[in-house]
This record gives sequence, structure tokens and C-alpha cells, in this order.
Amino acid sequence: MRSLILNNIINTRRNLNLVLQHVKILREGQAYSTSVPLLPDPAALKILPENDIKEFNSYYPIVRNDIVTNKLVSDIPKLNERLERMLDYNAKEGRKLRPYLMIATYKYFTNEEDRTPENIRLMNILGWFIELMNAAYVMQDDIVDNSETRRGKPTWFKCKDVGINAVFDASLIESTCIQLLKTHFSAHKNYNKMLDAFLEMLRMTRVGFVVEAATVFDEFSEDLYYVIAQHKMGYYLLQFTTTLGTLLANKEDLMICQKAGRVFNELGCLYTIQNDFMDLYGEQTTGKLGSDIQEGQCTWPIIMALQKASPTQRNVLKENYGSYDTKKINRVKEIYDELNILDQYDVVLKQSYKRIENEIVKISDDYVRVFTEKLVDIFFRKN
Repeated sequence: MRSLILNNIINTRRNLNLVLQHVKILREGQAYSTSVPLLPDPAALKILPENDIKEFNSYYPIVRNDIVTNKLVSDIPKLNERLERMLDYNAKEGRKLRPYLMIATYKYFTNEEDRTPENIRLMNILGWFIELMNAAYVMQDDIVDNSETRRGKPTWFKCKDVGINAVFDASLIESTCIQLLKTHFSAHKNYNKMLDAFLEMLRMTRVGFVVEAATVFDEFSEDLYYVIAQHKMGYYLLQFTTTLGTLLANKEDLMICQKAGRVFNELGCLYTIQNDFMDLYGEQTTGKLGSDIQEGQCTWPIIMALQKASPTQRNVLKENYGSYDTKKINRVKEIYDELNILDQYDVVLKQSYKRIENEIVKISDDYVRVFTEKLVDIFFRKN
């Protein structure tokens, strides 16, 4: 496994060099048609077989209908229409990384005879519960970041007739998720634990949002960055999804998050770092206009820049970071280039892998360790 992941680190570096070329070409005003995905692409990474992906997607109309025909919603035509529209706009075309991870967890920890038609139905509905929760999360995150676009189209709150009311829309989706969970899983022996996992995810991500929003430039530090990343993504990306997968499989006694939680946190933080990187250079891949510099966010590039900057460069960053002025944005990017911030990604990737490797060998449960290694393989592989 070590040689496989080290080779993937090398491949990742090659991809980063392609992105560097892409950035230079864009700045020189030349056309460029090839995108280089750095974030885990669920389809490319083959988390699930194609048949499982098709089956999961086939459940969207079922779940959507379940939600919009609920009496509370169906009795108010205006609300019903808005909910249908926001679900189609925000949830239908998502990346679906988290539900795929939950489904992969469930299938890894169950036998063929356990996967009855009813259990497969519940598995796919639980997957859409996760994806709808992610849609609400993304809607809120876009408001906080004042993001203009996502997946190549305006963010929900930037739509003409939505605006700040998107806050209530996101909350409505969250509340419908609770109802969805109750409707389909209240008879499951682990229903209360599923609900607890959902509430813990909400608590963790909200703490991350609040700390991030309250952090100002002079407080930026690597330690604080990881606190934000662990709360916003460390728990949400893997601990939440694997917990639900094992609860659905009735394998909660494996205590997977207690045994592999440090690895999951590390992968979540790495995913956050990649997101920060793509905010700067990934519009061709993500369809999202970056806004971290404008919004003065505590991100990986600014943390690395502050660690490497001279006093003069630090003053330039402080004077220009957190502004929508194009000249100031470009000045920050110029400092990033001067400091070769992209080169630091290679260092962080290798350090992250080393920490993960050290944690994996501490997992005494072979069943959980092999599963964790498979997840690490997914997140480090670049196809």
C-alpha cells in the first residue's frame, strides 16, 4: 500500500504542474480547454460500481416525491412549488461523494444475504438523506462565502428571486431531512443513533462556520485553520457517512470512528486544503468562481503565505486580503506566486500521508484497518 500511495502522490504532483501551466496560460490570455480535476471525483475514483450509482440516482424522484407530498408542504401550494424547485436546483446534480461513501461502507460491512430489497431501498434513501443535507450545507456555505457560482450556474442565493431567503430555504431542507429520516427509519433499531449522528454533524459544522466567520486576518494561524477544517469537514465528510453506513448495517459495535477517527479527520482536512486550492485555480473544473480572497477567509494558501512571507510581503497581504477590488485580489495572487504557494501542496500532501500511515498501523481491528486503507487509497488515487 505504501508504494501505491507514494506513486499516487507523485501523480498528484504531476497534476499540480498541469494546473500551474493552466494558470500561466490563463494569465497570458490564451485559450485552454482541458480541466484537471484534483478533488475526488466519485465516478473517476470508482467508489461504487456504475450499476450502484444508477440505482442510487433512480431514487431521487422517489425521495423528492416523498418530501413534496408531505401534508405540511402539499397543503401550501406556494411552498410546495418552491421546495420542488430548490431540491432540483441544489440537490439533483451534486457530486454525491458522501452518499457514495455511506453506501460503500454499508456494502463493505454486510453480506449478500443481508442486502435484501428492503435494506437496499433503505440504503438508497439514507444516501439521499445525506445528499440533501449536503445541499443545505452548500447553500449556507455559499451565502457565507458570497459565492457567485457553483457547478457552472449561479448559486441559489444569487438567483433573482431568492437572495438572503436562501437561509430559510436551507433550513427547510434540513427540516425535511429530519422528517425523511423519521418516516423511513423510525422502526430501525439504530434510528436514535442515526438521529444523534445527524445532530452531531450539525453541531460540528455550525461550530466550524461560527469560528470561521469570527476569525480575522491577524488571528490566522495553522492551528486555527485545522480547527475550522476539522469541524467543517473532518467529521462531516467521513465520520458522519461511515457512522450512518455501519448503523444501517447494524455493525455499530465495530466503533469504526473511535478506531479510525484520526485518519478520517486527516482526510477531511486534506479535502479542505484541496477545496481551498481549487477556489483559486479550479473554476474550469468546479464551475465555481473563487471568493476566498475577496471574503477574507482563513484558507490554506493564506496560511502558507503568511508563514513564508517577508515583513514587506506580509504587509501587502494584510492591505489587500479581504477586498473585492480586482487589483487587490491580483496583488494577493502575485504574492502567492512569488512565494511558490503551489509548491507547498506537495509538502502538505506527503506530510498528510505520513500522519495517516502512522495512524493506520495503530488500528488493531483488521476488519476496520483494511476498510480504512481502502478509503485512503480512494482519496490519494489520481486516475
